[in-house]
Amino acid sequence: MNAGAIGGSGSKVTAVHTVALYRPSDGRVLHVHQSVVLENARMLKKEDVERRAIEAARRMGHEVKGLATLHLDQSAPVGRLQVDLTSMKLVPVKSPIGLPRARRAQALHRRAP
Repeated sequence: MNAGAIGGSGSKVTAVHTVALYRPSDGRVLHVHQSVVLENARMLKKEDVERRAIEAARRMGHEVKGLATLHLDQSAPVGRLQVDLTSMKLVPVKSPIGLPRARRAQALHRRAP
């Protein structure tokens, strides 16, 4: 996830804009970008947040052509995410064998000869 704050003189958060870039074929989220607006700062336009999300994903090496965007006015959950294509909501994806990715990799590495 990529987050950035748009400054102001105060530290109170007045808005959080989240954009998820996902594959429309299966809902897999490839990049999540958050912009935080602080008190006394200018409000962001939806188009500006989306443009920043696409630029950040491209800089990180993602192929952004063909990806769809989902806008949220809240923080995204932490972890691997997917867009439920029926409800158009962001949902966490559980590990296929019930272990977080890092623990699963450690377990597989221990079993290797």
